[in-house]
Amino acid sequence: PFYRQTIAQPQQYYRDSLSITYSIKVADRLFLRLDYRDSIMNQIIQSPVNSDKSYKYSDLGFILLKEAVEKITDSSFDRWLDANFYAPLSLNTMGFKPWTKYPSGTIMPTEDDHEWRKQLVHGYVHDQAAAMMGGVSGHAGLFGNANDATIVMQMLLQKGSYGGQRFIKQTTIREFCKAPFADAGNHRGIGFDKPPLHPVKDGPVCGEGSSKSFGHSGFTGTYVWADPGNMLVYTFLSNRVYPLAENKKLSQMNIRTRIHSVAYKAVRSAQKPNLTSYPRNVNPYVLLINNSKMGLLFNSWR
Repeated sequence: PFYRQTIAQPQQYYRDSLSITYSIKVADRLFLRLDYRDSIMNQIIQSPVNSDKSYKYSDLGFILLKEAVEKITDSSFDRWLDANFYAPLSLNTMGFKPWTKYPSGTIMPTEDDHEWRKQLVHGYVHDQAAAMMGGVSGHAGLFGNANDATIVMQMLLQKGSYGGQRFIKQTTIREFCKAPFADAGNHRGIGFDKPPLHPVKDGPVCGEGSSKSFGHSGFTGTYVWADPGNMLVYTFLSNRVYPLAENKKLSQMNIRTRIHSVAYKAVRSAQKPNLTSYPRNVNPYVLLINNSKMGLLFNSWR
């Protein structure tokens, strides 16, 4: 948590207006010293690498991934992704720093941050490390609606092709989906999460998912999962951390994977899911949870 190192002396690291020295915008009226980005990179590079093959929740590799992409492509990470993926895929909402592009009313808020930013994080990335990188990073900062996220996952499900155009090599997709340390109990793949080799309670995917499936569950309440074995893509977007990140009900109640299970059963039975416990006037593919509308997208080519 790089941001915690700056809290004790905010006057040394932050200003409330843009300048040459304080030019990294981490939130509304909050600018970080430009040179602190180099401090973060140095800390990552000098951090020790685990000697064993156990799983450790860490974003450091993907933070460095952005730096590698920019060095190889000689382009900024966000512009390169937009030119090579988002624009050709006609993804109108996907991208970084939505506060620069869209009215705030079209962007979901995240946490009311009392510890660091001292404001409701709205239009800015919730992840603190990504915020300190200016909102663009390899591990966090990407915004988009459910339709755009589903198109990306459908492209990946189709081994890197979409709309007759190839975006990623098939061999790269296979490499991303490998879980080389699964035998040691680490079900994470190189690029995605994967189902455990043996069923576990409260796992990353529902029991109906095939061994070929892959996806990601995000800290703020997002979830995307592609299953080539069943030709199904599932996208779930929520702002779990609003107003406080301490809200763990989404994972405690297994909401995302339980709905995922309903999707599998609906596709396999070729019928709409049985949602008789929900109000009669609710679209069977839109659920009402705590009086908040939650979109549920199914996508199947069977």
